[in-house]
Amino acid sequence: MLLAIRRKYLQRPCLKALLHGLRGSQQARCLAAAWQHWVDAQGAEQLARTLLREWHLRSAWRTWWQRILRLRVAQQLQQQEDGWVLSQAFKKWHQRLAARSPRRGAASSPRPWSKPGPKGPESGQEAAGTPRGWGLGAEHGAQLQL
Repeated sequence: MLLAIRRKYLQRPCLKALLHGLRGSQQARCLAAAWQHWVDAQGAEQLARTLLREWHLRSAWRTWWQRILRLRVAQQLQQQEDGWVLSQAFKKWHQRLAARSPRRGAASSPRPWSKPGPKGPESGQEAAGTPRGWGLGAEHGAQLQL
């Protein structure tokens, strides 16, 4: 019996050490599980942040692209309108010039544009009294009127 008691009390510290070790590993497992949950939560939060950032970038890009397209369309319409206005102004000027012209058939066949280049006494233009560099209709005092 004494031997049994002795064995019992001698085994107690070993069992305590073993139990303590098991508790330590259980705590380590719990800590590892808690750490893994935290990492997973951080990953999910990071994923949510990334997806939100990508959504914002797509939205910003879509808005920018729509504005660029609107600007291009507006510029194209403005250029077309400017061309139309210029065309109308030229038509009106040409009609007034043709109405003032003393030549017959001036309305149906306009004079060709003057050719660029130096104009001197040999070209005959200086002798006619036309100011140098004046083209179509200058000899009649035509002006562009809108």
